[in-house]
Amino acid sequence: MVWAIILSVVTCVPQNARIKSPELKVNTFNAGSVSLAQQKGKVVIVDFWATWCPPCRLEIPGFIDIKKRYPDSLVQIIGIALERNPNRVQDFMEKMGINYPIAMGTREIVSKFGNIQAIPTTFVIDTEGRICQRYVGYTPKDRFIQDIERALKERKNTGKRASKGAKD
Repeated sequence: MVWAIILSVVTCVPQNARIKSPELKVNTFNAGSVSLAQQKGKVVIVDFWATWCPPCRLEIPGFIDIKKRYPDSLVQIIGIALERNPNRVQDFMEKMGINYPIAMGTREIVSKFGNIQAIPTTFVIDTEGRICQRYVGYTPKDRFIQDIERALKERKNTGKRASKGAKD
């Protein structure tokens, strides 16, 4: 129960100061090969987690709901399991009904994302492939939905400015 009250550390990055996400290409248990390059134009959540981590386990139902709420054309979630035993991950995925791609984490992946020090650590990547949020610790589903909606709104507004500029 102590884990449930741990709050996220929020690092909010203004749109004009965002950095490009590192490239990520993984072989998942349930969706074949997935890369961030394939996700251009979508909001992507990359979640570093483990089956033995109570706050991670609390977040997963929220990710399942988010995946049901948004079409694949708008939002992608990629789970990176920091585990040694792939069978444990697969069993956990089936038990929880995880409906988004899950891959095993490697040292290379962890180092690309800044040497993850605690889990869950979750990155929200905007439609231009830039990191717009980084959370360490449990983060409620509603916070991710706010981030997704903001990023989708930014995409829509950027598109309007680009088309208006083309008319001028």
